[in-house]
Amino acid sequence: MIEMPDDNPFTEEVEQFCWRDSGRQCGGECVAYDDRCEVDPIWSPCLLINIKRAKAKSLANLSVETKRFNDRFVQDEEQVKRLEKLRATEAYARKVKEMDAPPPEIKT
Repeated sequence: MIEMPDDNPFTEEVEQFCWRDSGRQCGGECVAYDDRCEVDPIWSPCLLINIKRAKAKSLANLSVETKRFNDRFVQDEEQVKRLEKLRATEAYARKVKEMDAPPPEIKT
């Protein structure tokens, strides 16, 4: 069972920087700035946007890993099919070779 921490991650004073321009600190000059964030940091627009961006990056990473896993699975499946086909071909070649055996040699 995963234990979740009880402390609120939004209560710490953390300097937030713009999600578009990492050199600009969040403040009143930002077009996305919301006055409510001065009372409750959860309303910080950059914080919200950064959380959404982090979530999107996580989902993108999951999709890349899932695609890599699926591609590997498909390759493994194709390799199994090739091996099965090769074994069937070899078995058929042995059968034909046995059926096409020359007559026994007559010694005089």
